[in-house]
Amino acid sequence: MAAFSLRDRPCEDAIHARRANAAGRPAVSGAGERLRDPTLTACGSPGTRALLRAVCEQRRVPTWLMLRQMVVCFVRDLPPRERRWVIRRTRAA
Repeated sequence: MAAFSLRDRPCEDAIHARRANAAGRPAVSGAGERLRDPTLTACGSPGTRALLRAVCEQRRVPTWLMLRQMVVCFVRDLPPRERRWVIRRTRAA
């Protein structure tokens, strides 16, 4: 499989504009909130990447949201024992 990187972020332009001018640690957000920068790197064939982008374009959703929805659907389709194991691991993380 060929490697590719999916770096789809909400408000990506705003994030890059802020970082281009700022140096060092980012400013603290409101009342104890954690700052997060969701980034995903995945490996797959060029055909898989093209298919994912086409689905995202058709549904008009960002890549990160489509991947989340696909994972949720995948977990729902697991046998009950495997699904419970995955859910327990998710809550423990």
